Amino acid sequence: MALSKVNPNFVSQNLGRRNLVINGDMTVAQRATSATGVGAANGYYALDRFSGILSTTGRLTMSQSTDAPNGFSKSMKLDCTTADASPTAAEYFILQQVIEAQDIKSMARGTSGAKEVTVSFYVKGTAATYVCEMQDESSRELSKTFNVTTAWERVELTFPADTNAAAATTYDNTAGIYLYFWLQAGTNYKGGTIPTTWANQTNTDRTTGISNFFSSTSNELYMTGVQMEVGDTATDFEHRSYAEELAACQRYFQKTEAHNRFKAAGGSEINTNTVSYHTEMRAVPTATKSGGIVSNIGNEATNSIAYRSFRYELYSQSAGDAYYLGRIVSLDAEL
Repeated sequence: MALSKVNPNFVSQNLGRRNLVINGDMTVAQRATSATGVGAANGYYALDRFSGILSTTGRLTMSQSTDAPNGFSKSMKLDCTTADASPTAAEYFILQQVIEAQDIKSMARGTSGAKEVTVSFYVKGTAATYVCEMQDESSRELSKTFNVTTAWERVELTFPADTNAAAATTYDNTAGIYLYFWLQAGTNYKGGTIPTTWANQTNTDRTTGISNFFSSTSNELYMTGVQMEVGDTATDFEHRSYAEELAACQRYFQKTEAHNRFKAAGGSEINTNTVSYHTEMRAVPTATKSGGIVSNIGNEATNSIAYRSFRYELYSQSAGDAYYLGRIVSLDAEL
């Protein structure tokens, strides 16, 4: 019987879970596939796990686009809709993903064995220079500029290891690393020298050389294939199944529908139900309700009670009325 041969040149770095970024291929958009007026407040708008932190008079539309490089089906599109061509010193716009502390153990931060980290992603759009920054919970940071052209290109940025004891991480479900993509910065955040090694935060060193995404309403930016991995080399993007990517996003945000039907024998009768989450969440979430009510609803209160389920209550408004509850409940445990 012939024996199978082992390839001595097999590269093991392509095995296993490498990408620390969730939804890097921009396939999951539970909140919406498009959101307008982005820039008015911090928050999550469309594509999962990517939020905006900002202080700007500029506005943009964020949408899930089918314009993508080979090997991808979706991208995030940002389209400037209100210009802010002369930002004040304190203005800024950052696209961010926050990575859970217990997911960055392989970086070995704050030890003599700390590892380099490589961030890679595909971009295209109006020609510009933007900034990718990594920051930890101790406000230690490191930035690198990257260029955007009108054609899809892969950007690869390697960040050095942080052996400083101040970088030591408690591996729990709180924030571990902030991955920032700066698209606008006032003079408070530029003019110094971008650090080449991890250092305590100095605002004027963070984004020197940056362009202004909000300089014109003709500006746009597409991004996909965002990957952050331990090591000094950008490997091929780690494609995960849609089901796996969705479940990873649902650890932080998910929607579910709560149903209840009853005929009240008398006013103020309370019906309580417990609904399981699709995925166990990072922490006890904040629950909000929207739409879907048919007939008379006296009152409804949603109360998160665990990482795996929520409870809702419905009571009647008057004796003998029929009630039906069919509300969408959004559960948020974002970092």
